[in-house]
Amino acid sequence: MNRQHIEKRVIWVIVVAFLGLAASDARAQLYVGNDQPSGGVLQFTLPISASSTPNFKIGASSVIALGFDAKGDLAVGALGGGLTFFPAPLSGSSTPSATFTNGVSSNVGAIAFTAAGDFFATSFGNSVNLFTHPFSNASTPSLAITNANLNSAAGLAVDAAQNLYVANTGGSGANTFGDILVYAPPYTGTPIITGPAIGANYRKMVMSGTQLFVTSVASPGRIDVYTLPITGSNLPAFSITSGTNLPEAVALDAVGNLHVGNLGSSTITVYSPPFSASSTPAITLTPGPAPFSIFSLAIGPSQSAILPAVGSATGSGGSFFRTGVQLQNPSASAISGSIVFHTAGVSGVTSDPFLSYTLNPGQTQTIDDLLPALARSGIGSADVVSTSGSLPTVVARVFNDGGDKGTSGFTEDLMKPQNALSAGDQFVLLVPADLARFRYNIGVRTLGAGASITVTQRNSGGTVVRTVSKTYAPTYFEQVDATTFLGAAPSANDSLTVSVASGALFIYGATTDNTTQDPSVQLGRK
Repeated sequence: MNRQHIEKRVIWVIVVAFLGLAASDARAQLYVGNDQPSGGVLQFTLPISASSTPNFKIGASSVIALGFDAKGDLAVGALGGGLTFFPAPLSGSSTPSATFTNGVSSNVGAIAFTAAGDFFATSFGNSVNLFTHPFSNASTPSLAITNANLNSAAGLAVDAAQNLYVANTGGSGANTFGDILVYAPPYTGTPIITGPAIGANYRKMVMSGTQLFVTSVASPGRIDVYTLPITGSNLPAFSITSGTNLPEAVALDAVGNLHVGNLGSSTITVYSPPFSASSTPAITLTPGPAPFSIFSLAIGPSQSAILPAVGSATGSGGSFFRTGVQLQNPSASAISGSIVFHTAGVSGVTSDPFLSYTLNPGQTQTIDDLLPALARSGIGSADVVSTSGSLPTVVARVFNDGGDKGTSGFTEDLMKPQNALSAGDQFVLLVPADLARFRYNIGVRTLGAGASITVTQRNSGGTVVRTVSKTYAPTYFEQVDATTFLGAAPSANDSLTVSVASGALFIYGATTDNTTQDPSVQLGRK
């Protein structure tokens, strides 16, 4: 990479709060529910090992079900039918903002959130309740889903299209079977029902993009694995049995590892993809203290913030761009976490380098130049990840370091996840009016699902010049000059309409003064 190319790309940074990151973006957390009086919910940092210990316990009794919304809020279902809602951020001192019951049901089998922040709850009966946010102590089901084929509805999952999957058990004795019912929104129509999986007694389930994993507690237990999409003729493609012992709970992390909670042995077993009938656990963890009855697992998002572009690199004209970061603990207790660096041009991975931080109440930490502190240079993106307590207050500044002549740059404040452009959104970037005085670059940082966009270029008179389609990988950053981005040189005052077809991302136009090296950005956001 030549000096000019580096200089063109390293000119900005902005901080964006992003809850619900994939594991490639942030180290998420495993939550384990204990169905014992005052058993509570334990939080473990992923990836777990055989010697992992919990970060904290959230106070709760007889925990049967757990579910997370996209913001990191936690819903807990208890034996007896109680539901409690804990708002993020979560800690050992978390208290519920709402406590209510699962309708008239005396149990809570599973919880699954929709993208809108509502959630479904089963009760091991013949119905599924839907609760609509915001939640309060007076919350009651807004919809009860019933069907003649529902006998003992247990597990739940919601896919990206908001279809609802229900794991059900029917029959008795030697004729006991498990099946899956799939409802399309608005959940009032006739469901797709799979064939009967003979001998299965279904509990929790979880899904990836291609497979559905369902626990069965018919002794000694198994994990039935279905191939998606579900049709009326589906039966399990295979079952995982090694390491299972009355498996009640199941969860998938963002890199595809399958976590199974075994009631019979009070263990959590972890299986690595690809999965088959011969899969064996790579890790077995026994949480404690005893007695410990595992009925629920959930992968909760770390509290995270994105620095979509960071850099420490030489530019033209004697410039040198740096990224300074300040972290401050606004809470009354100590917090800790890390800043993870993802290099440009490739998706972020869990092995990317990171810089840890620990802040006492009110404490501020300054990092003069982020990348050298990480023993790196060049450009990329960074995630600020909380592993204990809330996120710090973060101020990031990208600047040209002029030495004795001072600096020129800008700062941006933390923003919320709903600010990201997603499917159906449009944003217009404007090319500078004087391309001799200013250079113009375009940058993209995707979220955990990647993104596909279409860019329509118009001249200053509004005539369409060209249309370009682009697809980006998950957790991906690039910044290139406008000519490279468009496939041809833009003209002054051109407009670029960015239409998002799928996924979510931040896109920006970056303008830098060729004389002063002073950078500025126009950020594409809602």
